Amino acid sequence: MPRQKQQLVKPCPRCGRDTGFVYLRKWSRSNYKQKIDYNGNKYLDYDDPVKKKLIQEPDPVEAILSEGSMIFVRSYLQIMKEFRDLVPEIFKKYPQLFPSSGYEELNIESVRRGIDVIPRTLTPLSSPSFDNNFIPDKRSRYYGLDFFHWSEIGIFSARHSFRKTAKKFNLSVNGIRKQMPVIDQFAKEIINYVQDFLRFLSIVKMSKIMSTDEELRSRYHAICETIIKKSEDECISIIKKAELVANDSINIDCDGNMQKQAHNYQYYYIIHQVDSLDSESRIIHHDGKIRCGPFTESQMPIELLLEYRRRHQIKNDKTSNRLDVHSYNAKLNKIRSFCIYYPKQIERLRNICYHELS
Repeated sequence: MPRQKQQLVKPCPRCGRDTGFVYLRKWSRSNYKQKIDYNGNKYLDYDDPVKKKLIQEPDPVEAILSEGSMIFVRSYLQIMKEFRDLVPEIFKKYPQLFPSSGYEELNIESVRRGIDVIPRTLTPLSSPSFDNNFIPDKRSRYYGLDFFHWSEIGIFSARHSFRKTAKKFNLSVNGIRKQMPVIDQFAKEIINYVQDFLRFLSIVKMSKIMSTDEELRSRYHAICETIIKKSEDECISIIKKAELVANDSINIDCDGNMQKQAHNYQYYYIIHQVDSLDSESRIIHHDGKIRCGPFTESQMPIELLLEYRRRHQIKNDKTSNRLDVHSYNAKLNKIRSFCIYYPKQIERLRNICYHELS
């Protein structure tokens, strides 16, 4: 009798199959070097661990919640991109609103370039996406490498020496000299083009184009609602993942010495049981199974993670100490704060769509 396939709560993110099961593989690697003494005997040097320059790992819950801010940045840029795509159509349908000559001249290219400046202010100058449109780079949030940070450096360097500036911002003198021309050029673009975009926006709002042109308004608002709905779904998924990590932290018995002695790794795989395969597939999958992976925890759909944890939850009878409970409560407070924060940001996105850009 053929074995009944197990249904997945959500299709596999790689192949799209909706049957199979999730498998978690774990292993660890020692932090300590294996040495050989003068007599040829192997031993582990536990007194002198391998020295590494490590950045302190952030709290995992905080790292997950920080992605929520990037969701809103990305959604905002997507909304701006949709508005940017409407600019040529507005010029074409309402040419009488925009002077065609003189000092007050506005044109499609200058307005669109004024919008293009916005994502570039949020992107590190060294990033390949700096010269592309509407691709946010989260490194600017954590390392302060974007235009606003370099503008502060430029203002300080204009009043002090490069050496003093390098010392204050922990940079090299050559690095500052290399970035200053880029900053000056970008500042000129902001001055030249952002003003044109703001003038265009004021004309559109005063003329009430978006409120009177039903075709433009309905198409633009429908796209915006799709973007906002996706942001809401991603925020809910982030909250579930954060709660999952917080619950894990209270159940894990953390041995401090063991944490120092080994690096722990884990990856998820999705195993699909296939009944009927052609001859070519049987050669590749000789055991009748297709393995998708490896996936990190962040790459796995939250529904599959929750289902896996529900099926394989290990009962921990040990009583958590006071420090564990305090850490758990701190994580829950961060999650509650995000639950209050994200609806306000969703409302902010709606205001941009329906009021600030209309």
